[in-house]
Amino acid sequence: LETNFERWLYLLKKLPTFDRCPPELKGKIFEKLFRYAEISQLTPAEMKEYKKSIEEYADVQNAMEFAEEKGKRIGKEEGLEEGMEKEKILIAQNCLKKGLSLEMTAELTGLSIEQIKSII
Repeated sequence: LETNFERWLYLLKKLPTFDRCPPELKGKIFEKLFRYAEISQLTPAEMKEYKKSIEEYADVQNAMEFAEEKGKRIGKEEGLEEGMEKEKILIAQNCLKKGLSLEMTAELTGLSIEQIKSII
């Protein structure tokens, strides 16, 4: 079997005799076909269990994606807050170098006087 056309003809002719995908039928499309064929042979009870497992898998995937997105969002927010706090400290240091009072520096940066004293 050299071409997909030959493989398809072979498959259609011999399909009732296969219990698994033969090595002659290499390729994702044929593997997928055999997976679907296996699923179509399930009993109603097995099919119900199979569908339930697919739904559970999808639920887990959705929960993981949601958690990942939430984690990214929280990480960005925390990073932004941390960056803003560092920027306030740098501004406070520059204000103090220019001779501004603690009160004026606190007013300009939004930092408390205690926070400003701790960076001196």
